[in-house]
Amino acid sequence: MATMRDRQGLGPRSFGLLLALLTACSESSEQLPLAPIPLVYKDGLLYARGDISPVLGERCTDSPEEGAPAGSGTDALLIDTGTPLTTLVTQSPDSARQFPHGQVLLYSTRSDGTRGGIQFVRCDIPVVRSDQTTSSFQLLWDQSKPLSLGGVLGGDQLSHFAMSLRFSTDGPLMQLSRGDIATWCRIDRAVIPFKPVGGELAVQLADTVITYPASRVTIGACVEPFADPLPKEPADKCITDEAVSNAITRVNTDLRSLEMQSPRDDDLISRFQSYRGLLQDLQSKTAQCPDDQRTLLGDLADDLNLRSPAYRVSGSNMRFLVSTAIPELLLTRTACQRLTGKDCQCDASPTISVALPGLNSIINKEGVLTTTPDVGCFIALGTTERAALALVAKQRQLAPCDELARSRRQRYALRPVEGTDPEPERCRRVACLRNLGRDPALLGRRCGYSGLDSELACNDSLSPIASWIELGGPKLDGKADPLKALVLPDSAAVFQSVNSDVRNLSAQIDGIIGVATLSRMFSTIDYPQGRLELACRCDSDPTSTTACHAYRAITYYTADSCVESDVLTVPPNQGRIPCDP
Repeated sequence: MATMRDRQGLGPRSFGLLLALLTACSESSEQLPLAPIPLVYKDGLLYARGDISPVLGERCTDSPEEGAPAGSGTDALLIDTGTPLTTLVTQSPDSARQFPHGQVLLYSTRSDGTRGGIQFVRCDIPVVRSDQTTSSFQLLWDQSKPLSLGGVLGGDQLSHFAMSLRFSTDGPLMQLSRGDIATWCRIDRAVIPFKPVGGELAVQLADTVITYPASRVTIGACVEPFADPLPKEPADKCITDEAVSNAITRVNTDLRSLEMQSPRDDDLISRFQSYRGLLQDLQSKTAQCPDDQRTLLGDLADDLNLRSPAYRVSGSNMRFLVSTAIPELLLTRTACQRLTGKDCQCDASPTISVALPGLNSIINKEGVLTTTPDVGCFIALGTTERAALALVAKQRQLAPCDELARSRRQRYALRPVEGTDPEPERCRRVACLRNLGRDPALLGRRCGYSGLDSELACNDSLSPIASWIELGGPKLDGKADPLKALVLPDSAAVFQSVNSDVRNLSAQIDGIIGVATLSRMFSTIDYPQGRLELACRCDSDPTSTTACHAYRAITYYTADSCVESDVLTVPPNQGRIPCDP
């Protein structure tokens, strides 16, 4: 987000495209905090108290430089995983410049919002000085008071750590650590792997060309799928009595019609007769449903649409950037138009103006600063039937909504049950699962996977079970917990900046997961291990509990060396993760 533009106009239109990491010759060092760092969370804006200096100070060296250039003009710093470069902003105008041996200090935040003692120090790091000043380098968000910033601690430095965010009624806390070396299966969180992207641009800043590494975190999500059917006791059935009865009626009607046709289609008649027999097994209390019927039952459920909506693919597949500084959940207008019943043009909705520091501002050749806000409107995601957003780990399938539906089917059908599963439910659990890998010609199209070990991708009984966390939608009391999303034009500066940087290595983003969404969760962005660790945030007030469900991944030895079992086994609680206190 923090950006800068050279006065000769040699770079792209916004400094969002100019964020870069200077390769330093020296070895950086840090003093990690022993305790979480309190942050400021005011008017929806999350930031830290700190200072970024272009040279080493007394905290990093015994002999600080005399007459050193000024550092941050104010102690309000954004901590942003969505910004690739650490940038400082001074009070007085100065030229844009890179400094190879800077430092960052982070302070604790007192209850009144002022800064306390130093809790984090990082020395001998490259920083860039913006040619803007604190009076113009501001975060403008709707009606909130503009936040003047002294800089941004970006992904170039955050990528060395695991950053945990915890929100509570006492205020937000941030912990920076080395990262957890434990394998994912030993972490009781919804673990979502990621590979940092970006670093595609070589940018000229004054007379220097700067390159920078990949540090942007993007993850797949399913927007507005049918709500999680598993939390209820017992869980919502995958195949109901009504679905089977209606299917038998339809098949009998089709059979009567086929038998009256001339000439007769004996093959089709035989197929529907076998369907009727399988459906009768799904009704019978004495049916055995042997193993050789598993594939047929899965085909039957597909062809006759027997599974309940929550176990079928629903929602819209999207890709989001994770930003710890953007206040709200953002959607591009094109992504919004893929949803149903939304005012994506903002025709009837109140509009708000947004200007992000450095992204919406341009300094021309005469040194005049012009700020052009982007204008959008809020929509509500999530209803009493549909969740707002599900963040889904990528296993072998590419589409998050497909992976979400499969994970639900697996958790329902493969879970252990106490005692003997009553018939016909045992047969229906078998029919709930799918196996799409039988026809090699259709393999890529049917299950979205074209690599090796296709059975692990296309067969529900063998596929690793993806983790996910679902936010918004129906609460326990039946009411809806909507999630606000700000719809901005695809041409908005923040989208243009990110997509210009990631489009060669990954899909363009459809939106940005911001602070309001992160505040619903306990989250750890573990850069060294390349994974997000997510859990629902517990709410001390049961009457205001938000809708949130999180599930850990489940795998087995053949599919993943993380575990020792060679059987795909769902635990009795279906892998549900308790909320984080």
